[in-house]
Amino acid sequence: MKKFKKIFAVLTAIMVLFSMTSVVTSADETADETTEPTHTAYITIKGDGKYKGYNLLHATNTADTTPLYAYTLNDKYTSILQTATGEDSGADIVSYIDALDDAGIREFADGVYHAILSADPEIEADTVFTGNTKTEVRQGYWLVVDVTNFNDDDTNKVYSLVMLDTTKADSEIKINVKRKLPTVEKEVEEINDSTNTDASWGKTADYDIGDEINFKLTGTVAENIGSYTSYYYEFHDTMENMTYVADSAKVTVVNGATETVVTDKFTSIWDEAAKKLNVLTKDLLSMEDAEGNVITVNKDTEIVVTYSATLDTNAIVGGTGNPNTVFLEYSDNPYYEGDGDPKPDDTGKTPEKKVTVFTYKLVVDKVDGEGHALAGAGFTLMKWNAESNSYQNVGSEIKDVTTFTFNGLDAGQYKLEETTVPEGYNKADDVEFVVVATLTSDNPASIEALVVNDKNGNSITATEENREAEFTVTANAGELKTAVINNTGSELPSAGGAGTVVIYVVGGVIFVGALVLLVAKLRMKSQSEN
Repeated sequence: MKKFKKIFAVLTAIMVLFSMTSVVTSADETADETTEPTHTAYITIKGDGKYKGYNLLHATNTADTTPLYAYTLNDKYTSILQTATGEDSGADIVSYIDALDDAGIREFADGVYHAILSADPEIEADTVFTGNTKTEVRQGYWLVVDVTNFNDDDTNKVYSLVMLDTTKADSEIKINVKRKLPTVEKEVEEINDSTNTDASWGKTADYDIGDEINFKLTGTVAENIGSYTSYYYEFHDTMENMTYVADSAKVTVVNGATETVVTDKFTSIWDEAAKKLNVLTKDLLSMEDAEGNVITVNKDTEIVVTYSATLDTNAIVGGTGNPNTVFLEYSDNPYYEGDGDPKPDDTGKTPEKKVTVFTYKLVVDKVDGEGHALAGAGFTLMKWNAESNSYQNVGSEIKDVTTFTFNGLDAGQYKLEETTVPEGYNKADDVEFVVVATLTSDNPASIEALVVNDKNGNSITATEENREAEFTVTANAGELKTAVINNTGSELPSAGGAGTVVIYVVGGVIFVGALVLLVAKLRMKSQSEN
């Protein structure tokens, strides 16, 4: 039954379309001696790949109109056919095959496949029997085996086969191969924690050093998954300048709208030295849900892994960022008969997929009113957090320098505060600004644009037209730069202050009183003269 299931899935899953004519023969038309064919036929495989061909039985058309074939054994494969059928004579072997239904044919092909791999094929894959090639063959009963190796490193092989029965002389049998190898995709979550919005999954993101970053891996399975009795499945995830958050990996089997969490059926292994996370199961097909039901895994099933990692203090600022890569390793031979511990000898590997995390830096020059470097200041950088609705410190205060560098910033809203003021100088105003980044996932990923705005969305980034703006930006380096000025001396109350108003009011009263006295005196003088 296992053999039937295995070969049935192989034949159907790769969607190989082929024609089978009935094996019409009789004992006296079949002999053990090899009969040279009188005609040739053609096999054309539509689809990239390489294939080996095994001509199990030779065929001769014994009728001019209605196809009626005499089949004889190919001496190269006689012992294999005898073992697969349990019959000894050529006539009995042909009769055995002729009596098989579709399921029986598939089980027969399964048995032949195991034995025939050590035999020489009639047509080698590296000669003429390749995809999209019309190959001339002798009439007969053929086993065609797909031996494609897409990576050319013996890791991404395809195991499948199809039985063929050639038909009339000079006819062409076409096989349309539609294969789907397992794939893997990797995404990183992007979210603006200053606004707690714009959460999305993609190939790039930016974060503050120390932030937890969410990642998602999505793997598929082989189209012929139904032909396997067990299926090894392992994600190989490698991080740069990040550290896995312990026990954060969650594994879910997704079948359409049905999602089943199977984290406890997978093993997660973190190698701190190598910065590598492996999430694996020795057998994807034996997993059960909480009720003990075997979880369905078919050609459309997806395996989704989510986990978190923190951005390390040694993260690369700007440039090509901090990549995080993954590839999927999986069983690629449904006929593997080993014990699979720790994993099968035959496994395939997907191409590597990558996401990139960027981070930026703020450089602050402390100067006096004449633009000279000024010692004695200390700065604290704060970032607005939407959840707490307040500014929160980004690290500790930086002191004892005149150029202050804040490494590892994300896009978002910040406030720079002078928390230690140089002696003899006035405290500088706080600087509130918003960092906006545009990232590209092209190979390699990069920072396409980096700008600084004020809280109202107006740019305060220096340009050719406005060189006096507060910030200069070097996008490729991920650098934002500004200068903070301190002025000397104590400030007197400004015009319009309360003390000045009192002086003005008292002075006004004195002036009005003097004017009244002056007018009265002039009138008295005028009256006395008259």
